[in-house]
Amino acid sequence: MNKIEVTRTIVPASPGWFLATLAPSGTALNHDGIIAWDITRVVTMREGHDGRLYPDVEHQSATPLTLSNKLRPLYDPFAVKRPDGTYEMEGDHGGFTEAVIIEELRFEHETNERLKEDMRPPPQPRAASTS
Repeated sequence: MNKIEVTRTIVPASPGWFLATLAPSGTALNHDGIIAWDITRVVTMREGHDGRLYPDVEHQSATPLTLSNKLRPLYDPFAVKRPDGTYEMEGDHGGFTEAVIIEELRFEHETNERLKEDMRPPPQPRAASTS
């Protein structure tokens, strides 16, 4: 028997943290103040030979929450601006400049747009008119 345990905790953010998204122009960033972090921890428990459950797989993430709390599409890229003025993206240690983040977010955005195009179903042929 396997069991999945999910724990969510909301933690207030310290001042100076911002969610950074690519502006529509593609040449600047929009900043939205982060007010809290949604910490999600997922642990998969597997049954051992003795019948007891043991932790097997663990994953945790910190999702920034903002005052506007705009829901982003699943693959909408973003960065986080730290209080020291540098930026980080998910999976990176950070320390990046604004110029580097603009390029990274532009690349991610363009890649996601291509993927969206590839996922669209092909147009259906129109039925012949019988009039």
